Amino acid sequence: MTAPLTQQIEDAIVVRLKDRLPRAITRIEAFPDDPSQYDFPDRDAAACFVRYDSSSYAGQAGAPVQAYAPMRTLTFAISLLVRSMRRSDLGAVGAHDALDDIRLALQGQSFAGATAMVPISDQLEEQKGSVWRWGFRFSCKAPAVAAPDTGDRPAMMNRFSEAS
Repeated sequence: MTAPLTQQIEDAIVVRLKDRLPRAITRIEAFPDDPSQYDFPDRDAAACFVRYDSSSYAGQAGAPVQAYAPMRTLTFAISLLVRSMRRSDLGAVGAHDALDDIRLALQGQSFAGATAMVPISDQLEEQKGSVWRWGFRFSCKAPAVAAPDTGDRPAMMNRFSEAS
């Protein structure tokens, strides 16, 4: 069975980031199932987590084609944990460089048949002790195709003729 589109794109983003980000970012993976249990070890200079965030659907309500395949805008969130705002001589990963590296790795890349990734925003989400957490959002588009009718229900025209 094929994985859902959101998982295919999320997995591809992780692979791309692993390939393109500096090796000093020691953990690059899908977001943990229970993020509250994640411990950012002191030995890690930086970590990057990816998750599907949300979707929105566009189409004109009166257009039949849009009912069966509206355009879906998928948003993915990347969380970056770092211990430094700027790169230091001690080999720390700086947030400024890492954010640019993430953008450059993903911007314009297409995954799983969707359109190219577009950066939406990045912002500081939290600073706690020596850890800075940045959030980055990207979006892409793909048609949300309806499942084929299994024949369990009469076609629309048959329903109208039955009502007469």
